[in-house]
Amino acid sequence: MSQVNACSTRMLRWLIVIVALTYVWITPPFQAPDETLHFFKAYAVSVGGVISVSDEGSLGYHLPVAIANLAEIQFPPNPYTTQAMRYDPRAILAAWAEGSDLKATKFVPFPNMAPYSPTMYLPQAAGYGLAVRLAYLLLGCSMQADSLIP
Repeated sequence: MSQVNACSTRMLRWLIVIVALTYVWITPPFQAPDETLHFFKAYAVSVGGVISVSDEGSLGYHLPVAIANLAEIQFPPNPYTTQAMRYDPRAILAAWAEGSDLKATKFVPFPNMAPYSPTMYLPQAAGYGLAVRLAYLLLGCSMQADSLIP
């Protein structure tokens, strides 16, 4: 009997992994109507914005302009249509290039996400923080290497 349970458990685990990976590949990034708002909230938590602020008559946080420019891009263009929704990577790169100064900030409203507990955003916030520190580390190393070359 225990062999049957072990086999069933193993099959169920594989089924869950297959369904989860299928969902990840079928649904491109930022395709649910509120995904950008979750991204902004997680980024705000990563820079210490545990509590949202009120500005411009809405709740949100002051984020770097490069991140705030993503709010101008519609992900997806219209969530209520039946047409396939795909984001344009060039639009994301253009938004990032326009505001590459991470010191300049802009208020980004995310009123629906403001009441959510910041603890559920900690894994994403840790990932963003690690990515930023890794980018600074890599850029700093490349700049030092360039200064060594005559």
